[in-house]
Amino acid sequence: MQNAHLKYIAKSITEKAKLESGIEIHPAAKIGDYFVIDHGVGTVIGETCEIGEHCYILQGVILGSTGIAYNPLEKRHPTLGNNVEIGAHARILGPITIGDNVKVSPYSVIREDIPSNTSVIIQNQCQKISNIHENVKVFGVVPFSGDVLKIYGKGLADISFTLDNKSEPELINYIELTIINKCDASVLIKFKVLKGIETYVTNKNLKSFILYLWKNNNMLMILSHLLAIEELLSEKMNCFGERQLLNV
Repeated sequence: MQNAHLKYIAKSITEKAKLESGIEIHPAAKIGDYFVIDHGVGTVIGETCEIGEHCYILQGVILGSTGIAYNPLEKRHPTLGNNVEIGAHARILGPITIGDNVKVSPYSVIREDIPSNTSVIIQNQCQKISNIHENVKVFGVVPFSGDVLKIYGKGLADISFTLDNKSEPELINYIELTIINKCDASVLIKFKVLKGIETYVTNKNLKSFILYLWKNNNMLMILSHLLAIEELLSEKMNCFGERQLLNV
């Protein structure tokens, strides 16, 4: 009877905290000392979670199970070691173990064990399609050879491209794009980089390039976080040899 009463009190505290903070922590979760949830709205910590000491997580993090309903009674949520940092909106799912001193980047989805002293980094291309009636898809953007970038996809035969950089618009004046081969499934684009670009380039704005896809003067798609362009231009800057990229 006393145990049931204590469970009722714990559940009441959880519900009140959820209303006031936007954070939901199941009262049965086991949490170590010095645990911090920063900007925590949307964070969910499941019933069988175990969290070590000195852990830090940001908003929208889900420490959940892999199922939605009819879950088994045994452990179904993650175990976090000590000194674990989890970026915003990451999803860590299932009865997996995250080791000590692990850093997880934002928006990661983790369903397997992560060993101690590890960083989990998700790097991908973000796509925004503005005209869903066009049957255009992009499967990947990779450095092809030398100054050439290759785009794999579908429906690319009639597509044109423009490049932009939100961090440093002046950079675009030093880059010329030329399509050297194009078919439905792929496009080869040659990058000509002009002398003087080294005045503007830093590691920060190398990561800020955006590739726009157009058809019949309609913008179809935006590709950002393009690691292929970052890699290509980094190599080109090294060829100039006049300055190292600034880490800003």
